[in-house]
Parts: sequence; C-alpha cells; structure tokens
Amino acid sequence: MTFRMSEEAGETVTDPRLELVDRFFAGTGATYDVMVTLATLGIDRRWKRRIVELLPPQPSAVLDLACGTGISTLAVADRYPYCRVVGVELREEYLERARLAILDNRIESEASRGACPQASCPR
Repeated sequence: MTFRMSEEAGETVTDPRLELVDRFFAGTGATYDVMVTLATLGIDRRWKRRIVELLPPQPSAVLDLACGTGISTLAVADRYPYCRVVGVELREEYLERARLAILDNRIESEASRGACPQASCPR
C-alpha cells in the first residue's frame, strides 16, 4: 500500500504500518460495523453520538478522519445539514459502504481515501 503524502510534492511513500493496517482490515467491510458494536458491547454507538454532541454549534466544516463506514460522518451531516462534512478513510471497502449510505440518505458526498489534499481540508 502506498500513501500520497502531498499533492504538490507528488511524493509517494510506502509505510509498513499502513501495510499492516491494510492486511488486518482487508475484507472486513461487510462485517465491520457489527463487529465493532459487538466488541464494544454497543458502547461505540454512545461515544459516536457524544462526539457529534461535542461539536461547536453550527460548524461550517467537519473533517472525519478514519470515518470507517461513515456512521459518524452521516450523524454529523444529519444534525448539521449546512455543514461541509468530509470523511477520510484508508479502506476503500469502508468508503464504498459510506458512499452507499450517503446515497441512501440523499446526502451530497465527498468521501476521500488516504490523505486530505491541502486545498480541500477544512480550516
């Protein structure tokens, strides 16, 4: 797995830690949400709701790093419909599930894999 560090520099760096993450999570897209809920005894739903509650009132932009299948990303978009919400995830299979959930919820999507290019990162 390679990881683009910067759009301007055009650098591509191979990181063995990313390769480990890739191997560990490969093929888990279909079961990820269920496994997280089971492994945390459902507590994950509670802390994901809490994260959304802790956002400042009426944020203009939110960057959801490691957005997984988009549960938190969608929760932010639902609560703040005028907020630009960007989900970033290393696993393409998770992003695909997030994109499908976004389509199901009729929300305009911008889901990215890997690093967020400087120009599109919320400030």
